[in-house]
Amino acid sequence: KEFKLSLEKNSISKPLFASILMAVFLIFFNHFFGLKWPLVIFEIILGAIVYFTAMFLIKGIKKEDFTFFKSLIGK
Repeated sequence: KEFKLSLEKNSISKPLFASILMAVFLIFFNHFFGLKWPLVIFEIILGAIVYFTAMFLIKGIKKEDFTFFKSLIGK
């Protein structure tokens, strides 16, 4: 079988950039604070904030995405 799947360049490059930025932030965070269990939850939250902030700043998140997430939370 043959699958025809077309992806826009930005649908891969923007999340990839945000992921790399988040990874770099988390590596530096671990370098300065170490991997301590009380900080793990805080680190996860900070990583998510860095990722979504980067996606927002590079316009990787569209208005339709917000309405989609609102509909998921509203259910």
